[in-house]
Amino acid sequence: MTSENGTRVPTWSELAQIWLAMERSRASTANKTLHQLTMLWGSRLSELRLARRSHFDMKAGI
Repeated sequence: MTSENGTRVPTWSELAQIWLAMERSRASTANKTLHQLTMLWGSRLSELRLARRSHFDMKAGI
């Protein structure tokens, strides 16, 4: 069984609620940051988790 792509996109209000719930959670700082970066950049968790510092160009914002 394959999953289907949805068309619903979270509203800004919903995203804010998720962000605040993460901030209030008892999760480790590393886990909170990982999930927040995933929200900001739209990447997969594994892409960020396995990324190296050399993969990022902070001066160019890439």
